[in-house]
Amino acid sequence: MNTLEKLQVLGAGTKWDACTPGRSQRRPEGDSRIGAPYGAGVCKSFTPDGRCVSLLKVLQTNVCVHDCKYCMHSTNCRWQKKAEFDAEELAKLFMNMYLGNYVEGLFLSSGVVGNETRAFEKMHRTVEILRGGKYNYQGYIHLKVMPGADPSHIKALAEVADRVSLNAECPNSEAFSEICTTKDYGIDIERRLRMINHVKGQNEITSGVTTQMVVGAAGETDRDYLDALERMYLDFGLKKAYFSAFDPVQGTPLEKEKGTPLRRENFLYRVDWLLRFYHFDFREVKTLVDEDGMMPLNIDPKVNFALHNPEKFPVDINSAGIDELLHVPGIGVQGAQRILKMREHCHIRGVDELKATGITLSRAMPFLQVNGARQSNLTQFCAQHHISA
Repeated sequence: MNTLEKLQVLGAGTKWDACTPGRSQRRPEGDSRIGAPYGAGVCKSFTPDGRCVSLLKVLQTNVCVHDCKYCMHSTNCRWQKKAEFDAEELAKLFMNMYLGNYVEGLFLSSGVVGNETRAFEKMHRTVEILRGGKYNYQGYIHLKVMPGADPSHIKALAEVADRVSLNAECPNSEAFSEICTTKDYGIDIERRLRMINHVKGQNEITSGVTTQMVVGAAGETDRDYLDALERMYLDFGLKKAYFSAFDPVQGTPLEKEKGTPLRRENFLYRVDWLLRFYHFDFREVKTLVDEDGMMPLNIDPKVNFALHNPEKFPVDINSAGIDELLHVPGIGVQGAQRILKMREHCHIRGVDELKATGITLSRAMPFLQVNGARQSNLTQFCAQHHISA
């Protein structure tokens, strides 16, 4: 294959990898080397402040020794074309695309060809060429850590990257053993996440650590994912988790299995958002799952929480703290901050005064109290939204 043919194969090979570009702090102010210091993220992605950017998201190689049953690159897949970039070739390709203003950063992953050490050496050499004297690229680079990576390899990748990540793939060892026999979840995944967290603690990583899990490939429950998030955020110092709904791939052992609805992936993201931005704790979000460990997909998780925790509502708009306001359906982070700011100048006497805050009144009113009165009938709200109270 020529370089462009490889790009077609190895670029398509990352279609299930999700990412949010972080920030690069590698270029001192006034430095003339190539690469914007806040260069982000040819996939479209979004920075935390909402800016849309482009990343070259590509594999070093799609040859892999592992047998993950859902994966198009595994030893089980019968039809996938195999390709591999040489380090010099990939570095040159990226710089041509960067200087042509096609991309703003690099997201580089790889199959494990031969063994983890060989995969590491190829990726690390590619980035060394980019960072070194030939190109002096100091912009954004996100690198994937291989399962079972040597601690020295993790540190070396962190030294040249702005963000590193390791795909957990599953929420626990039981599910992992259903889809892969060549990796050990406790050793190759969880222990490596702890190692990455240790490197992060030494300020080697500027943009935090992320992971990704495939949803539904091994019959996992939503409770399994919530337990995994609790462990990863609290014990492994995770910055963010990504979810990818299982989509059967032709030629793999799971090709005839039923795919996971995208709505389930979306709801896991919503719950993750409640944890990271809306001041919910893990005990609270775990009340959203039923006796089978699943969340209902016909009701927004925040509304679900409000309906099943009536003792917490209605919230008094004039006395509630930031945590209480953020638990109200229809009130986001900016809306809650505007309410607090408004209260510094006046006592809120009516719901009309809240229109300027930008909150979704139709959703929030049943769960708010203004001047001692609830603002909307909860039964009517549930009927309008086809919800069982």
